Amino acid sequence: MSVKYQKYHRKGKKVLAQFKPGIVVKAKTFNMYKVKYTYLLFVKLDDEEQVHPYFPQDVEELTLNKL
Repeated sequence: MSVKYQKYHRKGKKVLAQFKPGIVVKAKTFNMYKVKYTYLLFVKLDDEEQVHPYFPQDVEELTLNKL
């Protein structure tokens, strides 16, 4: 399932992927009727070396009140 593209889907943004902090490495997107959608995010978690794919529903923006 895809969701509308958000600013925190960009490369290098800090996010929470299934409640674990990490950095977005890559986002798979597509355009439909001039609207950009995201269907997969690749996130490198802070405590791991590997990059893992996540659905956009499992990723949220990391803010100060979510720490």
